[in-house]
Amino acid sequence: MTIRKILIVDDEYDITFVFKIILEEKGFAVDIYNDPIVALSSYKPYYYDLVMIDLKLPGITGFELYNQIRMVDNKTKVCFLTSSEQFHQQYRSIEFQDFDPDLFIQKPVENEILINKINKIIEM
Repeated sequence: MTIRKILIVDDEYDITFVFKIILEEKGFAVDIYNDPIVALSSYKPYYYDLVMIDLKLPGITGFELYNQIRMVDNKTKVCFLTSSEQFHQQYRSIEFQDFDPDLFIQKPVENEILINKINKIIEM
C-alpha cells in the first residue's frame, strides 16, 4: 500500500499540528510549514499527493503560493483552507471562480469530514 503524502501550509501552528496528528493517525505522511516562503523554498515538485494551503498567509496569499507552486509542479493536487467565509467568497468570485468548490475546506472541520474531503480530492 502506498502512503499518501500531504503538505500543509498554514500560519497557525495549532492548525497544522492538529491536522498532522489527525492525518498521520489515518496513515498519511504529513509535512507542515507555518511560513509560506519557507514552504515554497523547500517544496519538492511531484512529491506530494496533496498540498493544503491556507488562503490567508503572512506576506503572500494562498492563491499566490498556489501560483508559485504551479510554476514548478502542475500535477500535484491542491486544496485551500479558510476560516473566513467572506475571504473565501471574495477570492472564489474574483480569481478562482472556475475552481471546484470541493477544493476548499472551511475551518474548523470535523476529523472525518476532513479525511473524506482529502481522500475525495486525491481521487479526483
